[in-house]
Amino acid sequence: MVTSEKLRKELETLKFGDHLACIYKTKEEQLSTVIPFVLTGLKNNEKCIYIADENTKQEIIEAFRKVTDIDKYIKTNQLELLTKEEAYLKDGSFDPDQMIELLSRNEKKARKNGYNGLRVTGEMTWIFTKLPGVERLIEYEAKLNYFFPESKSTALCQYNEGKFNPEILLDVIHTHPTLIIYNNLYENPHFLPPDEFFARIKGEIHWNTYEKVRDGIIGRKRTEEKAKQRERERSLILDSMSEFVAYYGRDKRITWANLATVESVDAQPEEVVGKHCYEVWHCKDEPCETCPVYRAWETGMYEEGEIASPDGRIWYAKANPVFENDELAGIVVVSRDITERKKAEKDKDRILHNFDERVKELSCLYGIDEIVKRENAAVEDILKEVVRLIPPSWQYPEIAGSRITFEGTEYKTRIFKKTKWMQKADIIVNDKKVGTVEVCYTDKKPIKDEGPFIKEERNLINAIAKRLGDFFERKKVEEALKQSEEKFRSLVETTSDWVWEVDQNTTYTYASPKVKDLLGYEPEEVTGKTPFDFMPPDEAERVTRLLKDIFESQSSFAGLENTNLHKDGQHVVLETSGVPIFDAGGNFMGYRGIDRDITERKQAEEALRESEEKFRLFFENEPEYCYMISLEGKILDANKSALKILGYKKEEIIGESLLTKVYAPASRKKASQLLMEWKKTGNLRNEELNIITKEGRERTVLLSVDSVRDAHGKVLHSISVQRDITERKQAEDALRESRLQLENLFEASRLINSTMDTNRVFRFISDSIQKLVGFDNFIIFLVSEDRNRVYPVYTSEGINDLVKGMSFYYGEGEIGRCMETKELLLLESASKERGKVVEMTEMNSRIVVPLITKGECVGALHLSKSTPNAYNQRDVNVLKPLGEVISSAIRNSMLHNRIRDLSLELERKVEEKSRRTEILLYARHALLAERSWERGLVTIVESMGKLGFDRCCVFLVNPMKKTLEFHFGKGVGLPERGTSVSLTDLEYFGVQCVREKKTIYVRDSRSAEGKQIVEAQSFVWVPIVVQDEAFAAIAAGNVSSEIVTEENIKDMEILAGMCAAFIDRTRVLAEPMAEQMLQTEFTYWLDPSECYIFIEKKPEKSFEVFIDLVIHGVPGFVISREYPEKVKKKYKLVKTPVLWLTRIERENTLNPEDLSKLNYIVGNFTRKSEKSVILLDGLEYLITQTNFQTVLRYLQELRDIIAINNSRLIIPLHKGTLPLEEYNILERAFTILEPD
Repeated sequence: MVTSEKLRKELETLKFGDHLACIYKTKEEQLSTVIPFVLTGLKNNEKCIYIADENTKQEIIEAFRKVTDIDKYIKTNQLELLTKEEAYLKDGSFDPDQMIELLSRNEKKARKNGYNGLRVTGEMTWIFTKLPGVERLIEYEAKLNYFFPESKSTALCQYNEGKFNPEILLDVIHTHPTLIIYNNLYENPHFLPPDEFFARIKGEIHWNTYEKVRDGIIGRKRTEEKAKQRERERSLILDSMSEFVAYYGRDKRITWANLATVESVDAQPEEVVGKHCYEVWHCKDEPCETCPVYRAWETGMYEEGEIASPDGRIWYAKANPVFENDELAGIVVVSRDITERKKAEKDKDRILHNFDERVKELSCLYGIDEIVKRENAAVEDILKEVVRLIPPSWQYPEIAGSRITFEGTEYKTRIFKKTKWMQKADIIVNDKKVGTVEVCYTDKKPIKDEGPFIKEERNLINAIAKRLGDFFERKKVEEALKQSEEKFRSLVETTSDWVWEVDQNTTYTYASPKVKDLLGYEPEEVTGKTPFDFMPPDEAERVTRLLKDIFESQSSFAGLENTNLHKDGQHVVLETSGVPIFDAGGNFMGYRGIDRDITERKQAEEALRESEEKFRLFFENEPEYCYMISLEGKILDANKSALKILGYKKEEIIGESLLTKVYAPASRKKASQLLMEWKKTGNLRNEELNIITKEGRERTVLLSVDSVRDAHGKVLHSISVQRDITERKQAEDALRESRLQLENLFEASRLINSTMDTNRVFRFISDSIQKLVGFDNFIIFLVSEDRNRVYPVYTSEGINDLVKGMSFYYGEGEIGRCMETKELLLLESASKERGKVVEMTEMNSRIVVPLITKGECVGALHLSKSTPNAYNQRDVNVLKPLGEVISSAIRNSMLHNRIRDLSLELERKVEEKSRRTEILLYARHALLAERSWERGLVTIVESMGKLGFDRCCVFLVNPMKKTLEFHFGKGVGLPERGTSVSLTDLEYFGVQCVREKKTIYVRDSRSAEGKQIVEAQSFVWVPIVVQDEAFAAIAAGNVSSEIVTEENIKDMEILAGMCAAFIDRTRVLAEPMAEQMLQTEFTYWLDPSECYIFIEKKPEKSFEVFIDLVIHGVPGFVISREYPEKVKKKYKLVKTPVLWLTRIERENTLNPEDLSKLNYIVGNFTRKSEKSVILLDGLEYLITQTNFQTVLRYLQELRDIIAINNSRLIIPLHKGTLPLEEYNILERAFTILEPD
């Protein structure tokens, strides 16, 4: 394998976005292009992918191993070899869009893994596999021209000329901007941009396409005319010269000569062109020994010299080599007849020689200056060019060689070698020698100023070394500056603060990428605007005033808080600092600074303020007596409750000692001890003390103390809380007088509060009161939740039947009065106010105890004895404290039962919600994986059944018949298949649902006005709306007494939404469009609104009739068992939609069991066009996949659609595939045509 140097260098110049085709004859040609293409990508740190087909992976690896160590790239996965099945033919077919998506993903993955980009090459012989989609190869090549220009990818497509037909190869040329043909790279003049290419393929050539081609032709013509004009101008200029100018091609023959050259030998131009110079001027058969032209061919360098012709004339010729891609392509020779001038200027030879030498020296220095000025040029490339410029500038360039040594690396001309005749100059950078410049003569010459060298050459070599030293020094400075800038840039882009610069007008001239995180804007969106453009108007006005003085004084500033608007509208608080910028002359240029996001800090400060405010409100409004006490025991603050009970104003108590101002004398010693204990432990709990008011009254309190600490844990002061227990203490003292009664009361309280079971609580209350005061009859009354009625919840034995079902109004009778007054009543038989309970039983002595909770009476205890005056005030005193205990116990028990019931109900609802959500999610996943309408509707109905309905149905809207038809259902009492109602009969709930496109919910059909298709007590109808059109409705109901709930309705609406999205996603939208609008006569004619069956073994005549109609302006639609692309290619269909009958789930396909979907598609297509034709090829397939009766039913519906929409239906049929009985049915329903 040999790759030309020219092709290798051209491949190195490729850039991202290039799309090439390699057309080759032999494997040698193929590999000599592909291998350097891949190696260049590996060298450039690009991810490389080779897709093999014509060659095996191993053959490719072995070919690479011959030129490089390829295994290291394969091991690191920088080079990846794939087969056609792993790339182009993944999943057994070819899809251009999927392949382009694969390239896009690999490019993103490559860049994420640190590669500069992606480089791909593939052998295209996979097209001959004949798998589905391979015929879309050229479509893929054209679409790549949309993808590559905006990508970081380069691609080379390989085409074996001997295997592809000329039609494909011509398309390959039209779709590739750059071509490599037989190892030569060409810019492709026949390339068609993708828009133009697709327009031609589809026959959609528009005026703009024509105008683009027309303008291109005109442009090329103008370019050619300009080139010809330049050529004429060049010829005029050269022909006007007195010097002889000629150009010698690669064969060393004259290819062009100016007028002076031709006239010098008395000949015509055609007599000179194609000859050697020695044939024209010297009439010889071989070159002259001193000919500069041939010396230039040999040295590849500028040559000049005198030549004497046989007629005695002397010519001075200068031969200038012309290089193309570093290869010698020709020689430009400028000659002049110096015969007379030689005689006249013999004495001036030395002056002229010296002048020419100086010109060469200046040319050399000028050339070096131009070379080192190049930006981004490598040092190696610069030194290679400089070393070639040196020899032509010395006296004897034909024997002069040069060498430049820099940091241990040599760069030299071909003839350089160490000889006796050498000049040398050191290259100095920062007073340090880094290299040398050397010139040698390979042959002896006369001694001059420095050996064979003259002093001017010493000056020249020193000047060259000086320029190179300056160049190297500048490169080092530039590299250091670049590293410094990279460090600064890295710091700016990684800091958490936004770094910015503004000019004198506060306009941003730079914004670091951090602004994206702070304000949501890209840096380029910020540059050119001012800080005030990102602030609310009031804030901008405030900050403008603050910055005005700062800018005028040109001083630094820090910590300037300001509010900005995020791109999404949220407020962001920034802390801004900046320093002024001055140029080298001290002129003020603006500011450089940083912005820091302090939004969270400000929010924390605001939260702290709010927290302190909440604490203050709590402190002031707490009913307990609260104080803030210093470490020394001084009062720092007191709340309203404390001041009220003590009788002081706040100013009278602040700063005073807590011990002497608040505590009673008898408690001060204990209070002092507690103060010392708090200092040790940091808190106190429930310490009993006495306080004294301003009037001298003492009250008993329970003291609790907590410490307030700073962020470091240091105690700042205490919070003291005093709970007033004076009344409780008094009660305890009173109870202490009756210890036995108190113990009984405590035992009763313990027993009553020992359980949460309501019945046990009631029994414990009854037992405790019987033990304390006794009774003959006992009743517990409670108030209803609406507080209107009072009813008994517990009675003692013997009166259950008397009070059963009894209730009375709140406030009625003695019990009601007790509840209203919240006062315990002691009643005797002499009382005139008798209640219903007294009337029912002999109750002469009674006590009514109100049950009060949180200030509200929730019930009452009614106890009685038949003996008059059996109860006294002592009994009342015993029962009074027990009433609160009983109230609390009853309330807690009932609350416990309510919470328990609510928890159980909540658990049940959560479990039910989870179950229903799982059903809906399963339905959603099933629909996402489904394309068949029939199976999709089954999924919907089954999901409805799982939700708990007795009956679940799907009704489809028939737009042709304008009916709502039962399609599928599950459950009890389903309607017959085909049951339908007219869409004009609005009495039906289902019709109302689809006509109004809204949910119809009937909680109880017995109270609803309207008709049901099937009877149900509670039901719901939900429309399935697709593209604002009612497509169907789902109905669910219960024939039992169970009511359809709001949750049921929401779930049904979710299912309907899923179904609508599923129908919309899977439906096929075919737009009516005629293939052509020929004005010729129809070859065949079919009447509209008719259905035809063509009897033929293969659908040939049916397609022939169909094609004749669609090219004469009738929009057509094909439903076929054949693969769509094959149908389109075979019959040259471009605009006609083709639907594939298959069980393969993909776009533009139809499952044979999904015939309702077929009728929907055809109905939608035919409604959009005043005339159309449908070709259904695959009737036999539909019958074998389902059954004849099913297909017949749908064909009859399809026939109605065709008739209503003025369309035509063509069905090719092989008569021998059907039983005679079935064929006869079709013969009666359709028009039969038997082509000759």
